Amino acid sequence: MALALLILAVGCGGSTSSGSGGSAGTGGSAGTGGSAGTAGSAGTAGSAGSAGSGGSAGTGGSAGTGGGGAALSAKITKSDIYLDCMPVVGPDPVAGSFDVLYDNQSGSQPASASVQSARFIMKKGQNTLTWSFSVTPPGSGLVAAGNTQSVTHKKTAGSGSGQGPQTPCNYCGGTGELHVTWKSGGQSPSDATQPVNILCAL
Repeated sequence: MALALLILAVGCGGSTSSGSGGSAGTGGSAGTGGSAGTAGSAGTAGSAGSAGSGGSAGTGGSAGTGGGGAALSAKITKSDIYLDCMPVVGPDPVAGSFDVLYDNQSGSQPASASVQSARFIMKKGQNTLTWSFSVTPPGSGLVAAGNTQSVTHKKTAGSGSGQGPQTPCNYCGGTGELHVTWKSGGQSPSDATQPVNILCAL
């Protein structure tokens, strides 16, 4: 009986009330996110590479004398054509020279002209004699763009021949005109003097 009471007393006193659970700890406040870094500025695009140089243009050929290309204008500025009719008259008594002004002032490149024909046309009464001849130099030479050039052309001795009645010395006392035609830049400019009294060396 006494043992049973002792067991009962131990059983009743051994149970203890459960302790209150600890309150949950306050969670740490969320850390403030770092500020966004400043975006780097966009890099400058590289400049486009220079286009490769093409092959250099070939140098244009210089204009041929009296050939294609620029054309000169030509004007007879003086004529000293005369007849050498001394006691012994040769088969070609026409002599002398004439001056020409070659003009390339409106041209953009050098140009030249060559004499294609030179004729001294003599008239006396009802008769006409055309005397054709060669000259030296035979052309203007090269005239620079924007320039003019004066050239004296001398009749080449012995180069003349005529079409018409009689011979040149039969036309002393008559009148004569100098006619010249050139070839320049694919064109054929020409000029002529007014009729003048024919000078004869007698």
